[in-house]
Amino acid sequence: MNRHQARRQAFTFVFESEFGNNNVEDTIEMAKLCRNEEIDDFARNLLIGIKENENIIEEHIEKNAAGWKKERLSMIALAILKVAIYEIIYVKNIPESVSINEAVKLAQKYGEKEEPSYINGVLGAFVRNLKKCSS
Repeated sequence: MNRHQARRQAFTFVFESEFGNNNVEDTIEMAKLCRNEEIDDFARNLLIGIKENENIIEEHIEKNAAGWKKERLSMIALAILKVAIYEIIYVKNIPESVSINEAVKLAQKYGEKEEPSYINGVLGAFVRNLKKCSS
């Protein structure tokens, strides 16, 4: 499985976890049982990291969501943003531009018409703010 496929798998699991209000291991077990699907190691690490750092990630989403509350975002957009923000903060060997591009691709495939540009804007603001804080 390549990184794009692993991100898509992680996004799917984050979405399912949010939608079903399940913990990480239950979500993974359901995928194994219901879809006979093994989880990629990269996707598993993303999923576990997202759940462990969910409060921090959600704070970043709300701070950069241009006046929108987290509750107004679609569950698809929220799951995509969680994957991308986690990756940007915690996965050091992946350029920010790659994480943003992958998030936009996921939004183009799974989201509503306006979500790719919205996600791109939120992530762009997040990266700019992140760079301001670190300089």
